[in-house]
Amino acid sequence: MRLPAESRPYDQSVPPLSAPTKAEFSRGHGLVSAVWRLYIRPVFAHIQLLRNESRSSRGTWALGALLLGVLCAQPAVAQLLDWDVEAWPPGSTAETFSVGGDNVSLTFGGDLSALRALSGTASPHINSSLTGGLNPVENGLYVRTNHPSNGLDYITLTIDFAHTGGVYGVSFSILDVDLRNTNHIDQLQFTATASGLPVNPSSVITAACNSFDTVNTVTGTCSSSSTSSTGNATVTFDQTGISQIQIVYRNTSPLSNPGVQEISIHDLAFSTQLELVKRAFQSDGTPITDSSTLPTGVPVKFMLYVNNPGPLLSNVSLRDVLDPLFQYSSGGLRFDNSVASCAASTCTPGEEDTIFAAVDSGTVGTEGTGDDIVSVSGATIDVGNQNATNAKLQIPASSVWALLITVTLQ
Repeated sequence: MRLPAESRPYDQSVPPLSAPTKAEFSRGHGLVSAVWRLYIRPVFAHIQLLRNESRSSRGTWALGALLLGVLCAQPAVAQLLDWDVEAWPPGSTAETFSVGGDNVSLTFGGDLSALRALSGTASPHINSSLTGGLNPVENGLYVRTNHPSNGLDYITLTIDFAHTGGVYGVSFSILDVDLRNTNHIDQLQFTATASGLPVNPSSVITAACNSFDTVNTVTGTCSSSSTSSTGNATVTFDQTGISQIQIVYRNTSPLSNPGVQEISIHDLAFSTQLELVKRAFQSDGTPITDSSTLPTGVPVKFMLYVNNPGPLLSNVSLRDVLDPLFQYSSGGLRFDNSVASCAASTCTPGEEDTIFAAVDSGTVGTEGTGDDIVSVSGATIDVGNQNATNAKLQIPASSVWALLITVTLQ
């Protein structure tokens, strides 16, 4: 069972930004690089690109670039922690997996002494004994417990996402959430941390043998067989910037010494946040850092790149509108897609140097529309076919796509 990608648009508003004063610029204050987190969904996500530079009294320019970008993509960058692919040593209580360009760590806590084996295999472990009615049957992360008291003891599962800025659209199913003659009553509580704040699920879909309290808790209400879908519960956190999810699993049986209980945690689906990054370089490849001051007439190379550690992005468009203080240099467009995705979701300065070297000698883009993926119209540079009649841009899986724009500082 593969959970569908989120289809509602992400709307990021950009707050108004005031320009630094001429005096501030003459002291070299300003930004010449920027990063935007882009939540790529099955609809277009737009962020306007602006720039702000000012001239000093000494005939030079201090670059203060408020660089906001436009990136449009289809489809969503969906990721999946798939238990039919991954391994979990039986009885281990902490494992880490590389998914979507960074680590996803799962850690069990609470009353770990309550964990019980199934047919001699310590839990947690991967198996398909609880199918949730899936056909074909798929593996899940199986958890079996026997708590000494009712409601007071519990197992926790903490899921940590190491992705820069967190992830979004997290969704997973728990199989066999039910009760058995008051011998056990499964109860699970779900919370997450999004942008540093605690949040509850955005939606929970229950089945015939469990119920949702409308906040964050699912409780078993009748007996479900190991091969039935009546014990399934699907939990979704649609918030952005999710860095952690915690699941608390307990037995709420009225018996003072309740019996064994079991669940299976199915595949974990989520979406990663792509970053559109912009950097500035001198003509020889020397990075232009914040607070740099350059003379008029000097060439500047702006590099925009998207690090895509995930699957193929089939339709991407971006737009860069130059400030009048920058004059586009004829023949100044190059693009490249020869560099593998960075080791983590955020590229290091060394990796950015590699990207720059590749795009600096990459394919020369034509300036008219209809010839390739790039075009120039006045001060506007378009990539892809969303805003201009260019060819469609596709960014292959596990790669970096980069654009280099050469301009002259007026």
